[in-house]
Amino acid sequence: MSKPRVVSAGDSTLIVEFEERIDPAVNERVIRLAAALKSAAIAGVRDVVPTYRSVAVFFDPLRTQYDDLVRRLERGASG
Repeated sequence: MSKPRVVSAGDSTLIVEFEERIDPAVNERVIRLAAALKSAAIAGVRDVVPTYRSVAVFFDPLRTQYDDLVRRLERGASG
């Protein structure tokens, strides 16, 4: 599997992309990350939305440190 990447989708959304294919193993990783993010209750994160192969993270840019959130998503997606 390739390394997940975090991409910006506007000023208050980040997308964690796992693979460019729909696969049960990829979806399992997506679900695990989304559950971990929801349970972490990160300050400023408004919503976490899993898809088949990615996770969208909606956040309040005034309450969230962007660089810290990106690093946290990269660590969580790699684990």
